[in-house]
Amino acid sequence: MLFYLSGYLFAVLAAFTVLCLARCPGQEDETCILAGLHRRAPLLAFTLALAMISLTGLPPLAGFFGKFFVFTAVLERGAEYPFLPWALGVGVFGVVVSLYFYLNVVRTLYWAPAPEARDPIAVSGPTRAIIGLAIFGLLWLGLFPGNIINLADLAVGTLAR
Repeated sequence: MLFYLSGYLFAVLAAFTVLCLARCPGQEDETCILAGLHRRAPLLAFTLALAMISLTGLPPLAGFFGKFFVFTAVLERGAEYPFLPWALGVGVFGVVVSLYFYLNVVRTLYWAPAPEARDPIAVSGPTRAIIGLAIFGLLWLGLFPGNIINLADLAVGTLAR
């Protein structure tokens, strides 16, 4: 669970940072905010796409291993608790539904027609650092999950004493 939350932290940090920067004053619909973002701010579009793909649970990002570890834990304990197969089914259904919704965001970023010509979005240095941290976290947890697993085991071992 700690691994899942760590991956979720970086995905949500990335997504909300982009959404805060890409707002449309007076219009808050998704088409205004997301359509054509790859032309106005390629870094922001890439960051949001990466966050959505991670939240979906596709490899090689943090969300994949987070969901993998949760599903593995449910399968290992399924014989002990009769409701866990149902929970696993609900989890798999959630992944399928999230594929549609999160990948629809990516589709809107890159392929939906932009409502009007808009100015590029300037991204400040500190904001670039936050985005860089989020991207690094998503990739690091996805490519090297053992590092955070070891830290999580250490944390759980400390709490169990």
